Amino acid sequence: MNSLSNDTSTYHETSFDLGDLFAFIWLKKFRIVLLAASIIVYAGFFVIQLPKVYIAHSTLLLSDSNASGIQMPSMAFLGKGNNNKMDTYIEFIRSRQFVRIIVTQLNLQKENEFLDEKPKNVDNIDHVIDYFLSHLTLSKVRNTDMLRLSFSSYRPKLAMEIVNAIGPAFFDFHARLQQKKVQDKSTNLNTQLNDIGKRLTVAENKLHDYQDKYNIVDVHIQIEMAKNEIGSLIKEKQFNDKLISEEQGSILQIKQNLGNENVLLQIPWIMKSNLVQNIQNQLVLQSKILAELSKRYKNKHPRYIAAKSTLDSLKKDLSAMIKQLINGLQQNIKRHISRNIELKKQLSIAKKSLNKLGKQEYQLAKFTREVEAMQNVSELFTSKLRETEILQDMGQVKEFTIVDIAAEPKFPAKPNVVLIMLMVSIVSVLFSIAFWLILHFKSDKETQYRHILRMMGVPVLISLPRVKRTFRNRSSLPLRSAKGETSYAFSEAIRSLRTSILIGQNQHKNKVVAITSANPGEGKASLVINLAEACSNMEKTLLADIDLSRPSIARAFELQENAPGITDYFDQKVKFSECLHFENMKRLTVLPSGSIPVDPLAMISTQRFVDFLKKLKSIYERLILEAPPIRTISDALVVSRLVDAVIIICDTEITDISTLSKTIQRLKEADIQLLGVVFNRSKS
Repeated sequence: MNSLSNDTSTYHETSFDLGDLFAFIWLKKFRIVLLAASIIVYAGFFVIQLPKVYIAHSTLLLSDSNASGIQMPSMAFLGKGNNNKMDTYIEFIRSRQFVRIIVTQLNLQKENEFLDEKPKNVDNIDHVIDYFLSHLTLSKVRNTDMLRLSFSSYRPKLAMEIVNAIGPAFFDFHARLQQKKVQDKSTNLNTQLNDIGKRLTVAENKLHDYQDKYNIVDVHIQIEMAKNEIGSLIKEKQFNDKLISEEQGSILQIKQNLGNENVLLQIPWIMKSNLVQNIQNQLVLQSKILAELSKRYKNKHPRYIAAKSTLDSLKKDLSAMIKQLINGLQQNIKRHISRNIELKKQLSIAKKSLNKLGKQEYQLAKFTREVEAMQNVSELFTSKLRETEILQDMGQVKEFTIVDIAAEPKFPAKPNVVLIMLMVSIVSVLFSIAFWLILHFKSDKETQYRHILRMMGVPVLISLPRVKRTFRNRSSLPLRSAKGETSYAFSEAIRSLRTSILIGQNQHKNKVVAITSANPGEGKASLVINLAEACSNMEKTLLADIDLSRPSIARAFELQENAPGITDYFDQKVKFSECLHFENMKRLTVLPSGSIPVDPLAMISTQRFVDFLKKLKSIYERLILEAPPIRTISDALVVSRLVDAVIIICDTEITDISTLSKTIQRLKEADIQLLGVVFNRSKS
């Protein structure tokens, strides 16, 4: 596969050759120039017929200043900064209400230009306003408070009159509208301020009533005290639960070991008792005394009997003390359980109290926020009302003026004939090149095949030209160069293919080469025969037909219909020597397929057939095989076991691109060394 990888990288590097493009342009130069010139002439005639549009320009200064020098930073409700004000002025000028004033003032509804292409169901004045807005352009002058007005019209004088009329009309209309706006705003603020005052009083009354109803002094301190109480109760309950757990564990151990004092004495609850420890110490001491007496006296001696009696008495006292401790332990458990029940009740009461205090805190905070919000809103509206009254008293002075008066334009702004023709020329040339290039690719199917093969990394080895059939060879039999039935170009192509195989052998040993195709009838028999004859001129060559279902080699060499071949040899009907036929002065050995078997693919899939080819490789320098068409992955796998390399023949007239690409993909998936593709019946 290394050779295929190298070919892939080579073809990817040359997938687009700029030299080929220039060569194509030079070849088609007269057609390209003729088509481009036709487009340019037609476009030039169309551009000349376009109506001339004139544009008049005017500049306005739209800035705010206060005569008294008093700044009103909080008057945000009348405008939010210079940029927003300028946007407001632009939208104001573009409003239909203002445009209607300009249209009426200049009697534009009587101008023919404004009435062209008017829809039937649209009023004249509405159509004029729409036309006016579509030809009006407003743009801000960067980093200034100036606005540039532009209007386009077919009449230069009309464009000038319209632009010069917009400024004064806007100044007058805006002044009247602004004064009315301030008055309306003052009235509205007074109304809202009264309503806010009423709502503030209601909110304050709610707050005071709630505090009086629940006798709230400082709810935060009460909540903190309730939390501390709950924490103390929880700690006490946890400690009590721990004691109960330990005591119940001791009771369980005692119940399991009743009657066994030695084990009971090991239980922590009994073992830690001081009285039990004292009795145990006395028992140890008395046991030692009894042991000493037993050495000197017998068990009937008075002193021994007295010591034994004392020891038994201590044991009885120990048993009684254990019982007393067990009873005390049970009493402690009952007392602690009773305390737990009491603690749970106290915790429940404390939690309910804390929950109630939390609700009171939330409601109190809600009333407090409502009062504070109403106070803030009241202060804000009071401040705005004062500013509005000051503004109304002193008046708002606007620095509105016309900076640049429009003059009557002398030259049309549209269309720009030179620029349009330049663009048309460039686009026409590019379009003409693209048109002929696309037409070339669409008409040249072989070029599409080559492009796909480049992308897949598969080289095109040769292109076999069309060869005219002779009278002697008008049937579907393949052509044979040795009998003079091929053209010079065909023979040269076959020799080139032979050279490609020999060159490729430097990297891979292509001793067994199979010729296959995507579909039957693409000319692989003709290619196999001519390639085998060309190779036999240089080396000892065997031509074998392993397309057992559609054999053609026997007919091509005009052998008898029942001529023995591979299948007959494998069925042990004939000897191997009887299957061989010699051509080209015995330099070429032909091995036909023989009788058609029931399952051809199963026969060539056997290890016996693989071993058979290995023996032939040891006899012949080159094996050329006509393989069956690649239809499935299994076909490709079978071929891969037989050969060193594969060549695909493709008839560009009957094979579609998708079928060829699928065939190549199957061979690659089978890890077959693919030398390349041969085009049959090529036009070029």
